[in-house]
Amino acid sequence: MLFPRGRTGPETPFYGVGKIPESELLSIAFIGGIVGSIAAQHLLRHKTRKQPFKFYLYGIAGLQIVLLLTLSIPEGRHLVALFTGSFIE
Repeated sequence: MLFPRGRTGPETPFYGVGKIPESELLSIAFIGGIVGSIAAQHLLRHKTRKQPFKFYLYGIAGLQIVLLLTLSIPEGRHLVALFTGSFIE
């Protein structure tokens, strides 16, 4: 989902869309498009030098990895269930 969105920019209008705000790109990465966002960043050489963006992007990836690892063990699922008030077990 993010790969085509990451290709747009002020120099490459795509379907009439101009520049996409960084907040939108980070939001898409946060809700599950982290693989596409990192792939687009490297393959299209887009936003590779902007340090705050890169820091936030890899921070989102790290949070998602920690969450996946936490949910992969029973104790982690129990901890998340206690924290959120739901029962994932």
